[in-house]
Amino acid sequence: MLQILLWRNGKLTTDLAPEALQDVLGDPQSLVWLDIEGDPGGYADMLSQVFKLSHITIKTIQEERERAKFFEGNDFFYVVMHGLAFNVKTEEADTPKLDIVFAQNYVVTVHRSSLDWLDSLHQAIINEEGEENVMARGMAFLLYSILDALVDSYFPVLDALDDLIDELEDVTVNAAQQGVQLRLFRIKRAMTQMRRVISPQIEVANSLVGRTGSVIPARVEPYFADVHDHLVRAFEILDSYRDLMSGLLDVYLTTVSNRLNQVMKQLTIIATIFMPITFITDERAAGCLSHDGLEPPEPGNEATDDHRDHLHADYLHHRRLWPELCSFPPGGARRWVQFLDRPGRHGAHYNSSDLVLPQTRLVLRLKEMGSILQSSPQLPML
Repeated sequence: MLQILLWRNGKLTTDLAPEALQDVLGDPQSLVWLDIEGDPGGYADMLSQVFKLSHITIKTIQEERERAKFFEGNDFFYVVMHGLAFNVKTEEADTPKLDIVFAQNYVVTVHRSSLDWLDSLHQAIINEEGEENVMARGMAFLLYSILDALVDSYFPVLDALDDLIDELEDVTVNAAQQGVQLRLFRIKRAMTQMRRVISPQIEVANSLVGRTGSVIPARVEPYFADVHDHLVRAFEILDSYRDLMSGLLDVYLTTVSNRLNQVMKQLTIIATIFMPITFITDERAAGCLSHDGLEPPEPGNEATDDHRDHLHADYLHHRRLWPELCSFPPGGARRWVQFLDRPGRHGAHYNSSDLVLPQTRLVLRLKEMGSILQSSPQLPML
């Protein structure tokens, strides 16, 4: 989109045709503000033929990303600046590029996306009349108004960041959730991007005063110094915010560590409470091995020492059965195992008439552990 404002003979014209720019620029008493929104590639010929811009300047304008800089061409000056925007929902920063070309009687601004602050300035100039109009005061005041509006648009973004940091301070101390760390890193990255954009613009503001000669008169230089001061202030605010974010990250890690310590204390208390219960249970289980019916095997058992060790470990693996074994009457377990070990009973079907005691079901389960019981005529553990 192309917008042209012309100040000539004390009047503002908003509907000038692009074809008439060549004649208008030949009048030193006129002032033209040409604003290009969108892809500047379609206006390359006009910028080259009407405004006499160099090829390298037009190529730089067409670049989507470019560091802030000041360039002095033949009868024109070229400045690259950046705006600031911050999306509170996504917590991501945007730094739209603004190309500014100016000379004695014109200013050209190029930007790919719409800039609210620039639209507001454009509308304010249209609404102003007479000597109060910015364009009536000359090109230098128009350039200052554009840069001043640009820098002033930074501070609402910085205020939004300030509110967000206050919110994060409360969340970091009170909640310390896992997503807080991601937010801290995301916002810190956004601040780093803003700081990287603002830093070179400070030098650009100095160059506008010291390297433009008579294009920017001495009476207007204090205004550009004010722009420089605002840039320095915005840069310092971002520096302080970045330090706050680093401090918040340290606070978050400390809070998480303290909460982990609290959890470990609670687990230690629970373990201390259950330790005596575990000890008593182990003693009860060990007592079952010394029961009348569960004494170690007599000498002469056919099982070898290694085999007995294997069986002993296997029975320890089934310690959950000990409380039931301990409920046998003295000698009862051995008698029923011997009964089931009688010749001709191996692998036979056991009828309910063979089982007198209720605990026989448990003995039968042990008996059916073929890998253990078939290797020895007696239970080594019984």
